[in-house]
Amino acid sequence: MNKFIDNAINEQDLKIVGGTQQFAYLDIRDAASGIIALLAVPAEKWKPVYNLGYLRSYSIQEIANIVKIVGKEFNLFVKIIKETSDVSSFAELDSTLFYHDTNWQPKYNMEAMVRNIFENRLRGKIN
Repeated sequence: MNKFIDNAINEQDLKIVGGTQQFAYLDIRDAASGIIALLAVPAEKWKPVYNLGYLRSYSIQEIANIVKIVGKEFNLFVKIIKETSDVSSFAELDSTLFYHDTNWQPKYNMEAMVRNIFENRLRGKIN
């Protein structure tokens, strides 16, 4: 995601291979909020292991499309170049136990994460 955003800011094409690979991302604001939610639960009620992640994973193609769409909000026009490949990867987390035990869920989807990164990277570069 960060590489795609950097490419968009630097007016470079987004190159993806395959595009169906799935990855789980979590906004840093949600990570901090989730940890705080866990700390509010008495430690004796904690399970030995939790996954802390977003509600779903995103494909590389979806991420590239979101970067393209959000980039337009910043007057950045992105071209996606897709190379056909049978590359496969599936890195998704099941965080339902964490959500249940902490009564917490993440707030920031991929679009919000991408927009936040664009805003922070472009701060001071526009005008």
